[in-house]
Amino acid sequence: MGKRVKLEMEFLINSAPAVLYNYISTASGLSQWFADKVTVRGQDKMIFFWNGEDEKEAKILKRAFNKLIKFAWLDAGDPEEYWEMEIRKGELTEDILLYITEFVDSDEEQEISELWSSQVDDLKEILGVN
Repeated sequence: MGKRVKLEMEFLINSAPAVLYNYISTASGLSQWFADKVTVRGQDKMIFFWNGEDEKEAKILKRAFNKLIKFAWLDAGDPEEYWEMEIRKGELTEDILLYITEFVDSDEEQEISELWSSQVDDLKEILGVN
């Protein structure tokens, strides 16, 4: 296990922010591209399922309508760590961008970055913006 680092990625996703926000902030949206299944528990928790058996629970730390959602894994070792998806508009081009921030082990940075790229490609396909 390497040192924990903050991984920040940017993806061009030319979709209406309201549509994109639905895919990054709801259980039904996230289950189409991020996890195999997502369920909601209470007002501020989501449970993510992968491969029918891997299960992780996250607390929603912050929501900004049509802009961002910020989570913390409940089993994270560091209470300061989070993962976040934020929708931004490019300053010069007005393109819609998805910024993703996550804390990862330094020796897994490349692998996690590639995983996010693959998942975002799935999201773009669903949105029809490939």
